[in-house]
Amino acid sequence: TTMERAGKSAFPPLDFRMLATVPMAAMGDLEALDEAVRHLRDMLPGVGFQMSLVRLKGGRAISTIGDKPRPAMIVLIQAPSQLPIVVLDVERTEIEALSLMAMRFAADTNLDRVEAAAKQMLDGFVEAGGHWPAEIERGLRSLCTCERIPKLLIPRERIGQMAKYWAIRLAEKLGLVSMLQLT
Repeated sequence: TTMERAGKSAFPPLDFRMLATVPMAAMGDLEALDEAVRHLRDMLPGVGFQMSLVRLKGGRAISTIGDKPRPAMIVLIQAPSQLPIVVLDVERTEIEALSLMAMRFAADTNLDRVEAAAKQMLDGFVEAGGHWPAEIERGLRSLCTCERIPKLLIPRERIGQMAKYWAIRLAEKLGLVSMLQLT
């Protein structure tokens, strides 16, 4: 089968102060989310997308893949008349059964608070040994709602055939399906 590629223009990066970014070339299997979000962006032309790869905090085995830092992807989605959404994913080499994490923020939440919440969640992921920490989710309730999105990007080895389908499923999970412009 042929691979249907999404638009290739770069996403504007998130301007982080607390999280260390890593080059997009280090994304590994985060390519699955990258490609799904590219398709989603193509289907949601009025929606703003920003994306960055960040380095997980060190000090735990889950923080690295071999001798390289394990990257995480942060996608900020800003749709008109919708709350800002952050989607988090972590490179999954040697990790089984990890869900995506969606965080919905109040409309007036500034980027510094969004970054702090994403950092807190990713740091908690490391401290929990590779699982999204329920105690961090509870602690963030005054700032955002957190939702785990399981089994969305599987099977990852079929990215070429599945990315557009994953994008539609992600839109459904994020409540954006009514805005999709399918061609």
